[in-house]
Amino acid sequence: MIPLAVKYTINKPKILKAATWRQILKQSWFETARYWFRNILPKHFTRSGAQEYRYQPRTAAYMRRKARKGHQDPLVFTGRLKRTAMNVRDIRHTAKGATVHLRGLPTYVIQRRWGTASPFMAAELTKLSKNDRDRLVQVMDKRLQQNIDKQQQSGRFTRR
Repeated sequence: MIPLAVKYTINKPKILKAATWRQILKQSWFETARYWFRNILPKHFTRSGAQEYRYQPRTAAYMRRKARKGHQDPLVFTGRLKRTAMNVRDIRHTAKGATVHLRGLPTYVIQRRWGTASPFMAAELTKLSKNDRDRLVQVMDKRLQQNIDKQQQSGRFTRR
């Protein structure tokens, strides 16, 4: 799930029907969610992403076990989480927003272990930085404008 809420005030063109406007919003949300999936989610599995999103530090023993596997990539031990998250997607979009469901993730991702130092990986996997939020807002704005322009150029609008 993308933890992003965009509040926008747009003076919709008066020549567009309400159904057309909903379709434009729905398509724009879909394209924004797809942008998150393709461009922002992969950063979560990089070392620079771990610094940007301020992941909870792992124990020294865990880091030594990862080193024996030959890497120090965050959110990756065997690679199952990364493979599943990057290959399976279900983007549900409406005129009010979009949700990216990452299906088939290992159960340890969503389990919250209270009272231990282990991190809540689901929150780390979906965390957004300020730069990411700003970029998603820019993408949404750009997609809205492109979809409005495309709709008006196609000649499918009503005149009042």
